[in-house]
Amino acid sequence: MHVTEEIVRFSDTDAAGILYFGSFATYFDESFLSALREEGIGWDEHKTYNFLLPIIEHKTNFYAPLKFGEKVRVYCSITKVGRTSFTSSHLLQRVSDGVICAQGYISRVVVDYNTFQKKEIPNVLKKIFEKLQTVPEGFPEELKQKLFSVQ
Repeated sequence: MHVTEEIVRFSDTDAAGILYFGSFATYFDESFLSALREEGIGWDEHKTYNFLLPIIEHKTNFYAPLKFGEKVRVYCSITKVGRTSFTSSHLLQRVSDGVICAQGYISRVVVDYNTFQKKEIPNVLKKIFEKLQTVPEGFPEELKQKLFSVQ
């Protein structure tokens, strides 16, 4: 599992002053990309290992609003791995009171960097996914259940 903390940006809010529904996917995506960077996979490594990771599906379940300036904790875990595709699941938790504001997932397919043809998940990613499937000892069971039950 990977955890990041963000401050809700003004540009991510709507006219009601809360996190715009389309922005949830951005927070999910940034959390996943942060996890890759932490493991040494940045943009240059996508070229080196000859892959891209386009999003093929995403979903968000909304529970409570997040407002401009609030601190949010984003949990990211890999919850499904196939031969050429995988799914990262996410929770957004307001830091001030611990409320889960949203949960969701992003599914991606691995494609060749140059041809955009589907390809098998590289071993370098499989190793990272194993780490992202691990939940730290002492992690709250309620959060674990929510993270791994995203559908």
